[in-house]
Order: sequence, then C-alpha cells, then structure tokens
Amino acid sequence: MTQPELEATYDKKYEYENEFQEHTVCFDDAEAYIKWIETFHAKCGDHHIYRGQRCHSWTLLPAYLRLQTYDLNKYRQMLMDYFQIGLFNGLDLPLDKPYESLIDPVRQRLVFTDRGPVDNPHMQAPSALVAHAQHNGLPTELLDATRDPMVASFFAVWKNTGENREPLNESVIWAFNENELYARTNLRVWTYPVSASFTPNQKSVFLWDSGGSGRSDYSKPFEEELLHAKDIEGAFRRIVLCKKAIIGLQDILEKRGVTYTSMFPDWRDIACSIKKKCGFSEADHKS
Repeated sequence: MTQPELEATYDKKYEYENEFQEHTVCFDDAEAYIKWIETFHAKCGDHHIYRGQRCHSWTLLPAYLRLQTYDLNKYRQMLMDYFQIGLFNGLDLPLDKPYESLIDPVRQRLVFTDRGPVDNPHMQAPSALVAHAQHNGLPTELLDATRDPMVASFFAVWKNTGENREPLNESVIWAFNENELYARTNLRVWTYPVSASFTPNQKSVFLWDSGGSGRSDYSKPFEEELLHAKDIEGAFRRIVLCKKAIIGLQDILEKRGVTYTSMFPDWRDIACSIKKKCGFSEADHKS
C-alpha cells in the first residue's frame, strides 16, 4: 500500500497529521519495519531516543499534564507525600543525596525549582524521586522514552490487542534526535542513573519540557515544541504501524525475547513464563 492509502485506513486522525506529514513513515509489514528501524538506529542511534505508543492518534503529553487543571502546588504536595509515606514505611528511595539535603529546613518540604533536572544539577535527587514515582504509577511531568528502538516497539504493541490477537489501534514509535531537541526546542532528555535503574532492560530515559512555569498553558502537547524543529532534517521521525504490521511485530519481539518478562523482570513472572513454555497448567498443581 502507498503512504496515502495507509493513512486512509487509520481509525482516528492524528491532531498534527498535516504538520508532521513529511516526518511520518508508515508500515503495514513487520519485517519491513524491523529492517527500516534497525538501519535507522545503526546510522543515527547514538543521538536518538524512542517512544512507543499503542495508539497513533495519541499526542505526546505526560500523565500529570493530561489532567484538566495543572496545579503546581498540588503536584509538589503529591510528590512530597510520596516521599514521606515511603520513608515512613521503610521503603528504599534510590536518591543520590542524603534525604536531609532535599528538605527545606524552614518549610519542611522538598526543594523544587522551576528549571528541572537537567538545567539545575542540584535537582538530580528530586528528579530521581519524580522518576521513581513515575515508574510506580504516579502521574508526573515526565514522559517515558528509551534508547532502544526494540523497547519502544514493545510498548507500541503491548496491550494493543483484543480477542484473537486483533490489534485495537494503529501504533506509533517516535524517534527523537536528542541534539536537535536541545538546539531547537525546550524539550530535554534526562537519564536515570544506571546504578539505580528500576528496569535496566528498558534503557529508560525521560523527556520533559524545560519551558518553566511562565507558560500560559501546561496542557499543550510536546508537539507544540516539535513545531519549532519540524523543518530540521532528522530532528524527529514518527513511525506508524498499521494493524497488519502489529501482529507480525508481536511475533518478532517474542522470538527476540523482548517480552513483558524481560521488560518488567520479576521472579514470579519468570517462573510462570517457564511453566507456560514447558506446557504446565494451573490444573497440574491442584490436588
């Protein structure tokens, strides 16, 4: 199928379809996609990060910014509660500085600045806290990404099938040139310290907007920043996978070991996957 024919099959139009058309490539064949993305990564991977989304029409917007109202004070209090309740219950928070250095001695609250983790090195520890909260399901201002296109591919197809493995939506993988993001936009990339990474197989990084609190509308998608770089060759690519390609890609990733178990390693899940592979069922364990 030609690009226009593929685009005509989409269930829902992407809000920035026209603006980013020259940066979009579509695939209805999984093998063709794998060949393209591996060639792309071999050529440009050192400076690129990737994000997979299971619906091509979704915009790039962190979870906390999807809320109808953005309340900075409420956001700070939410993170402070996470921090304090975790410590109170004896949980280990992987921060790089002593906890005391994160607390304002007068207000007894976490120290925050509007500039965020990259522009202010003193924010590294609170940023680690935000990343930790993000990983455990708290909505934050960070957007998950990865340095591995196969990981992004996994998240593009994960939870995107209904009965009989039929895909629910066309998926999308974004590829961002990190250097161009820094040069042309307010978008920044932050990497969690490898030594404290929750899921090292994901090769996680986080994308965030360093525009500061002076913006009039925090709810705008990151695409608004990408508009400043859309005329730059190689600044970003948007790769859309049609439903036919998604089915094939799931099989390819399974054969390569890019699975839920490898993305979220847990001893119980590993044991269950081995039992399934060996043909055991729950009935085999019942008396």
